[in-house]
Amino acid sequence: MLKFICSVFIILLSTKIIAEEHYWVFINKTADGTTEFFIDSNNIVQVENFTYFWSKSNYLDESENSGTPLSTLTLNATECNKLNSIMITYTGYGRLDLKGSVIINAIIPDIDPSIFEWLDFNEDNSFYDTLLYACKNN
Repeated sequence: MLKFICSVFIILLSTKIIAEEHYWVFINKTADGTTEFFIDSNNIVQVENFTYFWSKSNYLDESENSGTPLSTLTLNATECNKLNSIMITYTGYGRLDLKGSVIINAIIPDIDPSIFEWLDFNEDNSFYDTLLYACKNN
């Protein structure tokens, strides 16, 4: 775990993330069209077996999101050989495209270690294409 956390800090310090130079590439939408997924193609980094990347989501159906974030920014890690992912940080914004006030900002293991777990993805999940993009462009 210590190696994992150290790797995250190395990534944060060694990439352009600190300068907030994001280039968002649209990946896909959910089948019902209510959520859009993007990946920051400027900041995909591989460290040993892990690929780290920033993703953005827009929740387009505002009626379903009353009082909850309309867009989120997450730092994720994936093991490309397994196509699984773990969310490291989560920031929710009050408006689309990471605009508006910050509603929630968290480092996942700090708020609830039980939800800091690896999740497997397949073609049936909209986030699957985001993982494929990160793995092909690291």
